[in-house]
Amino acid sequence: MPQQHHQNPSNNLKRPPSASDPNNYGANNLSSITIILHNNASATNNNPTAITTIKGHIIAATNFTTIGLCALIHCYTSQITEHGTQAPPFSGLRQEHLRSYSPLRSRYKKAQLLGKTVAAVFLDLTAAFDKLWNEHAIQILYELGIEGTMLKWIAAFLTTRKIKNPSHKINIYSPIKREDRAYTRLRLRVSRLHGDYYKPVNCPQCNIPNTFEHLFFVCPAYTVQRIELCGGILAAYKTTCNIDRNLLLMPPKEIAPQVRPHVFKFLRDTGYLDKL
Repeated sequence: MPQQHHQNPSNNLKRPPSASDPNNYGANNLSSITIILHNNASATNNNPTAITTIKGHIIAATNFTTIGLCALIHCYTSQITEHGTQAPPFSGLRQEHLRSYSPLRSRYKKAQLLGKTVAAVFLDLTAAFDKLWNEHAIQILYELGIEGTMLKWIAAFLTTRKIKNPSHKINIYSPIKREDRAYTRLRLRVSRLHGDYYKPVNCPQCNIPNTFEHLFFVCPAYTVQRIELCGGILAAYKTTCNIDRNLLLMPPKEIAPQVRPHVFKFLRDTGYLDKL
């Protein structure tokens, strides 16, 4: 029977960049953690459980960025390559959280074939385990440049393992379909008999038309909601929203034009419009 020669996938893996390379971001802060991860990766040849120590170092790494991420992926793939499907799972995790390394290896190989980025590979690796390093994963991805809606989906994926595309929830009878139409009305929806039907209503506190602008920027009875809205907008769109908290808290007549689309986008993305 002819011998079958299996190619070692580790030969195709790129070693993590050197911590001494000045072109690497965070090299000064992460040189020690990178060296530790390298040592643990090589130690898995003789001690399969050595990778469990990596978990503690990752959790302890507050400035964990690109270098540590590359090292983490190398540690994962080294462990998978050496021990295959027989590799023991992480110790310290509950039984229901334990997973075989087989799906982890297949995820990584598939990611390589698809030419995914480092961040995408990290997501595939993290997805093989339930709630593993979630509190650091979002920060890592943000540092790698993933933000906005994609970061929200990733956060939901890492916490609940369920990605829900907001487009699947679009209601064809929604009274607000476009930003320009929404801001020509700016009316608080109370009841809806048809797709574009609004029932005007006055604010019970001020006895004037209760619009989105009045609700979130004017009415003193909604100060808490207004502050929470401003914080949510800045947190969700802080890299693309060139506005500050003071602009968001201004009266409607003084609101900068670039603020309105971000306000509506936040209300729409968070489903706030459907709750009003």
